[in-house]
Amino acid sequence: LAQMEEEQRALDRAAGEKLQRAQLLSDMERNLEGFQNSVKTVMKHAAAGSLRGVVGPVSELIRVEKEYVTAVEIALGAAMQNIVVEDEGVAKRAIRILMDAKAGRCTFLPLTAVQGRLLTEQGLESCSGYRGIASELVGYDSRFAGIVRNLLGRTVIVEDLDAAVVIAKRYSHRFRVVTLDGQVVNAGGSMTGGYVGKNASILSRKNEIERLQKEARELTGSSKELEGQLAALRQETASIKALMDGVEGEARTAGEDLAAANAELRRLTISVREAEELGEQSLREFDALTARVEE
Repeated sequence: LAQMEEEQRALDRAAGEKLQRAQLLSDMERNLEGFQNSVKTVMKHAAAGSLRGVVGPVSELIRVEKEYVTAVEIALGAAMQNIVVEDEGVAKRAIRILMDAKAGRCTFLPLTAVQGRLLTEQGLESCSGYRGIASELVGYDSRFAGIVRNLLGRTVIVEDLDAAVVIAKRYSHRFRVVTLDGQVVNAGGSMTGGYVGKNASILSRKNEIERLQKEARELTGSSKELEGQLAALRQETASIKALMDGVEGEARTAGEDLAAANAELRRLTISVREAEELGEQSLREFDALTARVEE
Protein backbone atom coordinates (compact mmCIF):
# COMPACT_ATOMS: atom_id res chain seq x y z
CA LEU A 1 0.00 0.00 0.00
CA ALA A 2 2.80 2.43 0.91
CA GLN A 3 4.61 1.61 -2.34
CA MET A 4 1.47 2.29 -4.39
CA GLU A 5 0.90 5.59 -2.57
CA GLU A 6 4.48 6.65 -3.38
CA GLU A 7 3.95 5.63 -7.01
CA GLN A 8 0.79 7.74 -7.17
CA ARG A 9 2.63 10.76 -5.73
CA ALA A 10 5.34 10.28 -8.38
CA LEU A 11 2.70 10.19 -11.15
CA ASP A 12 1.10 13.37 -9.80
CA ARG A 13 4.50 15.10 -9.65
CA ALA A 14 5.33 14.07 -13.24
CA ALA A 15 1.92 15.25 -14.48
CA GLY A 16 2.37 18.55 -12.67
CA GLU A 17 5.82 19.09 -14.20
CA LYS A 18 4.50 18.42 -17.71
CA LEU A 19 1.54 20.75 -17.21
CA GLN A 20 3.89 23.41 -15.88
CA ARG A 21 6.10 23.05 -18.98
CA ALA A 22 3.01 23.14 -21.23
CA GLN A 23 1.80 26.28 -19.45
CA LEU A 24 5.20 27.92 -19.98
CA LEU A 25 5.07 27.13 -23.70
CA SER A 26 1.46 28.31 -23.88
CA ASP A 27 2.50 31.62 -22.31
CA MET A 28 5.28 31.90 -24.90
CA GLU A 29 2.74 31.15 -27.63
CA ARG A 30 0.31 33.73 -26.28
CA ASN A 31 3.04 36.37 -25.93
CA LEU A 32 4.33 35.59 -29.47
CA GLU A 33 7.75 34.73 -28.07
CA GLY A 34 10.25 34.39 -30.93
CA PHE A 35 8.26 36.56 -33.35
CA GLN A 36 9.55 39.80 -34.84
CA ASN A 37 8.51 43.04 -33.22
CA SER A 38 6.52 43.97 -36.33
CA VAL A 39 4.44 40.77 -36.02
CA LYS A 40 3.82 41.41 -32.32
CA THR A 41 2.75 44.99 -33.08
CA VAL A 42 0.22 43.91 -35.70
CA MET A 43 -1.17 41.10 -33.53
CA LYS A 44 -1.51 43.43 -30.52
CA HIS A 45 -3.56 45.85 -32.62
CA ALA A 46 -5.65 42.92 -33.87
CA ALA A 47 -6.24 41.66 -30.33
CA ALA A 48 -7.20 45.18 -29.18
CA GLY A 49 -9.76 45.45 -31.99
CA SER A 50 -8.08 48.42 -33.65
CA LEU A 51 -7.16 46.32 -36.70
CA ARG A 52 -9.84 43.96 -37.96
CA GLY A 53 -9.40 41.25 -40.55
CA VAL A 54 -6.11 39.80 -39.26
CA VAL A 55 -6.15 35.98 -39.28
CA GLY A 56 -2.71 35.31 -37.80
CA PRO A 57 0.88 34.26 -38.51
CA VAL A 58 1.37 31.32 -40.89
CA SER A 59 2.97 29.21 -38.14
CA GLU A 60 -0.27 29.34 -36.11
CA LEU A 61 -2.47 28.30 -39.01
CA ILE A 62 -0.83 25.01 -39.96
CA ARG A 63 -0.43 21.70 -38.14
CA VAL A 64 2.72 19.65 -38.66
CA GLU A 65 3.54 16.15 -37.47
CA LYS A 66 6.71 15.90 -35.40
CA GLU A 67 8.50 13.95 -38.16
CA TYR A 68 8.17 16.85 -40.60
CA VAL A 69 8.60 19.85 -38.28
CA THR A 70 12.25 20.53 -39.10
CA ALA A 71 11.75 20.14 -42.87
CA VAL A 72 8.69 22.41 -42.91
CA GLU A 73 10.40 25.02 -40.72
CA ILE A 74 13.34 25.14 -43.12
CA ALA A 75 11.02 25.18 -46.13
CA LEU A 76 9.04 28.12 -44.73
CA GLY A 77 11.98 30.04 -43.33
CA ALA A 78 11.02 33.62 -42.53
CA ALA A 79 7.61 33.01 -44.11
CA MET A 80 6.54 31.35 -40.84
CA GLN A 81 6.07 34.88 -39.52
CA ASN A 82 4.12 36.14 -42.51
CA ILE A 83 0.69 37.31 -41.42
CA VAL A 84 -2.46 36.07 -43.14
CA VAL A 85 -5.14 38.75 -43.55
CA GLU A 86 -8.60 38.75 -45.08
CA ASP A 87 -7.85 41.10 -47.97
CA GLU A 88 -5.51 43.74 -49.36
CA GLY A 89 -7.27 46.53 -47.44
CA VAL A 90 -6.34 44.92 -44.11
CA ALA A 91 -2.74 44.58 -45.30
CA LYS A 92 -2.63 48.28 -46.23
CA ARG A 93 -3.97 49.34 -42.81
CA ALA A 94 -1.46 47.06 -41.04
CA ILE A 95 1.45 48.46 -43.07
CA ARG A 96 0.33 51.98 -42.19
CA ILE A 97 0.32 51.06 -38.48
CA LEU A 98 3.88 49.69 -38.75
CA MET A 99 5.04 52.84 -40.55
CA ASP A 100 3.46 55.16 -38.01
CA ALA A 101 4.89 53.19 -35.10
CA LYS A 102 8.27 52.68 -36.80
CA ALA A 103 7.84 49.04 -35.72
CA GLY A 104 9.62 47.33 -38.59
CA ARG A 105 8.43 45.47 -41.65
CA CYS A 106 6.21 42.44 -42.19
CA THR A 107 4.89 40.39 -45.09
CA PHE A 108 1.12 40.07 -45.38
CA LEU A 109 -0.74 37.33 -47.25
CA PRO A 110 -4.26 38.45 -48.27
CA LEU A 111 -6.63 35.51 -48.66
CA THR A 112 -8.20 37.27 -51.64
CA ALA A 113 -4.92 37.63 -53.53
CA VAL A 114 -2.50 34.80 -52.75
CA GLN A 115 -3.13 31.69 -54.85
CA GLY A 116 -0.22 29.27 -55.09
CA ARG A 117 0.42 26.52 -57.62
CA LEU A 118 1.00 22.87 -56.75
CA LEU A 119 3.96 21.00 -58.18
CA THR A 120 2.84 18.52 -60.87
CA GLU A 121 6.05 16.74 -61.94
CA GLN A 122 5.48 13.23 -63.22
CA GLY A 123 7.06 10.25 -61.46
CA LEU A 124 7.98 11.99 -58.21
CA GLU A 125 6.07 9.45 -56.11
CA SER A 126 8.24 6.61 -57.37
CA CYS A 127 11.55 8.29 -56.49
CA SER A 128 13.56 6.70 -53.69
CA GLY A 129 13.34 8.68 -50.43
CA TYR A 130 10.39 10.80 -51.60
CA ARG A 131 8.00 11.74 -48.77
CA GLY A 132 5.70 14.23 -50.44
CA ILE A 133 5.09 17.81 -51.47
CA ALA A 134 5.42 19.98 -48.38
CA SER A 135 1.96 21.54 -48.72
CA GLU A 136 0.42 18.07 -48.62
CA LEU A 137 2.29 17.05 -45.49
CA VAL A 138 0.82 19.78 -43.27
CA GLY A 139 -2.69 20.23 -41.95
CA TYR A 140 -4.68 23.45 -42.39
CA ASP A 141 -8.18 24.85 -42.83
CA SER A 142 -9.37 24.67 -46.44
CA ARG A 143 -9.66 28.46 -46.66
CA PHE A 144 -5.87 28.68 -46.37
CA ALA A 145 -5.19 26.27 -49.25
CA GLY A 146 -4.03 28.97 -51.67
CA ILE A 147 -1.57 30.41 -49.15
CA VAL A 148 -0.16 27.02 -48.13
CA ARG A 149 0.29 26.06 -51.80
CA ASN A 150 1.99 29.40 -52.41
CA LEU A 151 4.48 28.81 -49.60
CA LEU A 152 4.97 25.06 -49.78
CA GLY A 153 3.37 23.82 -52.99
CA ARG A 154 6.62 23.72 -54.96
CA THR A 155 8.81 22.21 -52.22
CA VAL A 156 9.46 18.47 -52.05
CA ILE A 157 10.36 16.76 -48.79
CA VAL A 158 12.63 13.71 -48.91
CA GLU A 159 14.35 11.44 -46.39
CA ASP A 160 17.99 12.49 -46.76
CA LEU A 161 20.48 14.55 -48.74
CA ASP A 162 21.41 11.72 -51.12
CA ALA A 163 17.77 11.40 -52.17
CA ALA A 164 17.49 15.20 -52.46
CA VAL A 165 20.49 15.43 -54.82
CA VAL A 166 19.24 12.58 -57.01
CA ILE A 167 15.70 13.98 -57.30
CA ALA A 168 16.91 17.55 -57.90
CA LYS A 169 19.17 16.38 -60.75
CA ARG A 170 16.48 14.18 -62.26
CA TYR A 171 14.14 17.19 -62.54
CA SER A 172 16.87 19.66 -63.62
CA HIS A 173 16.68 21.64 -60.36
CA ARG A 174 13.26 23.09 -61.24
CA PHE A 175 12.05 23.08 -57.63
CA ARG A 176 13.36 23.07 -54.08
CA VAL A 177 14.02 19.82 -52.21
CA VAL A 178 14.27 19.70 -48.39
CA THR A 179 15.36 16.74 -46.27
CA LEU A 180 13.81 15.63 -42.98
CA ASP A 181 16.83 17.01 -41.09
CA GLY A 182 16.66 20.39 -42.82
CA GLN A 183 19.22 20.22 -45.67
CA VAL A 184 18.16 21.99 -48.89
CA VAL A 185 18.81 21.66 -52.60
CA ASN A 186 17.44 24.91 -53.97
CA ALA A 187 15.79 25.49 -57.31
CA GLY A 188 18.65 26.30 -59.66
CA GLY A 189 21.06 23.85 -57.98
CA SER A 190 22.53 25.70 -54.99
CA MET A 191 22.62 23.82 -51.71
CA THR A 192 22.05 25.02 -48.16
CA GLY A 193 22.74 22.89 -45.13
CA GLY A 194 24.41 22.27 -41.83
CA TYR A 195 23.43 21.64 -38.24
CA VAL A 196 19.84 22.37 -37.20
CA GLY A 197 19.27 22.83 -33.47
CA LYS A 198 16.62 20.77 -31.70
CA ASN A 199 15.36 23.50 -29.40
CA ALA A 200 11.63 24.14 -29.31
CA SER A 201 10.87 26.47 -32.21
CA ILE A 202 7.82 28.53 -33.13
CA LEU A 203 6.39 25.75 -35.29
CA SER A 204 7.18 22.86 -32.95
CA ARG A 205 5.92 24.71 -29.87
CA LYS A 206 2.28 23.86 -30.55
CA ASN A 207 3.15 20.17 -31.02
CA GLU A 208 5.15 20.23 -27.80
CA ILE A 209 2.23 21.77 -25.88
CA GLU A 210 -0.17 19.14 -27.21
CA ARG A 211 2.30 16.34 -26.44
CA LEU A 212 2.90 17.55 -22.88
CA GLN A 213 -0.82 18.00 -22.22
CA LYS A 214 -1.55 14.54 -23.60
CA GLU A 215 1.18 12.95 -21.47
CA ALA A 216 -0.07 14.86 -18.43
CA ARG A 217 -3.60 13.59 -19.06
CA GLU A 218 -2.29 10.03 -19.37
CA LEU A 219 -0.30 10.38 -16.13
CA THR A 220 -3.31 11.88 -14.37
CA GLY A 221 -5.45 9.01 -15.68
CA SER A 222 -2.93 6.49 -14.36
CA SER A 223 -2.88 8.34 -11.03
CA LYS A 224 -6.68 8.25 -10.80
CA GLU A 225 -6.70 4.56 -11.71
CA LEU A 226 -4.12 3.94 -9.01
CA GLU A 227 -6.19 6.03 -6.59
CA GLY A 228 -9.14 3.73 -7.29
CA GLN A 229 -6.99 0.70 -6.55
CA LEU A 230 -5.69 2.39 -3.40
CA ALA A 231 -9.24 3.16 -2.24
CA ALA A 232 -10.20 -0.48 -2.75
CA LEU A 233 -7.07 -1.61 -0.90
CA ARG A 234 -7.70 0.85 1.94
CA GLN A 235 -11.26 -0.46 2.26
CA GLU A 236 -9.99 -4.04 2.19
CA THR A 237 -7.30 -3.13 4.74
CA ALA A 238 -9.93 -1.54 6.99
CA SER A 239 -12.08 -4.69 6.73
CA ILE A 240 -9.10 -6.88 7.53
CA LYS A 241 -8.17 -4.63 10.46
CA ALA A 242 -11.74 -4.80 11.78
CA LEU A 243 -11.64 -8.58 11.44
CA MET A 244 -8.25 -8.69 13.17
CA ASP A 245 -9.57 -6.46 15.96
CA GLY A 246 -12.49 -8.90 16.40
CA VAL A 247 -10.15 -11.88 16.38
CA GLU A 248 -7.85 -10.16 18.86
CA GLY A 249 -10.86 -9.43 21.12
CA GLU A 250 -11.93 -13.04 20.92
CA ALA A 251 -8.34 -14.09 21.60
CA ARG A 252 -8.23 -11.86 24.70
CA THR A 253 -11.54 -13.32 25.91
CA ALA A 254 -10.27 -16.83 25.20
CA GLY A 255 -7.06 -15.99 27.06
CA GLU A 256 -9.02 -14.76 30.04
CA ASP A 257 -11.19 -17.91 29.93
CA LEU A 258 -8.06 -20.03 29.70
CA ALA A 259 -6.52 -18.25 32.69
CA ALA A 260 -9.73 -18.81 34.68
CA ALA A 261 -9.81 -22.46 33.61
CA ASN A 262 -6.18 -22.91 34.61
CA ALA A 263 -6.88 -21.34 37.99
CA GLU A 264 -9.87 -23.65 38.43
CA LEU A 265 -7.73 -26.58 37.33
CA ARG A 266 -5.11 -25.68 39.93
CA ARG A 267 -7.81 -25.38 42.61
CA LEU A 268 -9.31 -28.72 41.64
CA THR A 269 -5.87 -30.33 41.50
CA ILE A 270 -5.21 -29.15 45.05
CA SER A 271 -8.64 -30.41 46.14
CA VAL A 272 -7.98 -33.80 44.54
CA ARG A 273 -4.59 -34.01 46.25
CA GLU A 274 -6.12 -33.06 49.59
CA ALA A 275 -8.90 -35.62 49.06
CA GLU A 276 -6.35 -38.29 48.20
CA GLU A 277 -4.33 -37.46 51.30
CA LEU A 278 -7.51 -37.54 53.40
CA GLY A 279 -8.44 -40.90 51.85
CA GLU A 280 -5.03 -42.32 52.62
CA GLN A 281 -5.26 -41.07 56.20
CA SER A 282 -8.75 -42.59 56.53
CA LEU A 283 -7.42 -45.91 55.22
CA ARG A 284 -4.64 -45.86 57.76
CA GLU A 285 -7.10 -45.12 60.56
CA PHE A 286 -9.41 -47.86 59.25
CA ASP A 287 -6.53 -50.33 59.24
CA ALA A 288 -5.59 -49.32 62.77
CA LEU A 289 -9.16 -49.71 64.01
CA THR A 290 -9.49 -53.05 62.22
CA ALA A 291 -6.30 -54.24 63.92
CA ARG A 292 -7.64 -53.23 67.32
CA VAL A 293 -10.94 -54.93 66.63
CA GLU A 294 -9.09 -58.12 65.67
CA GLU A 295 -6.88 -57.79 68.74
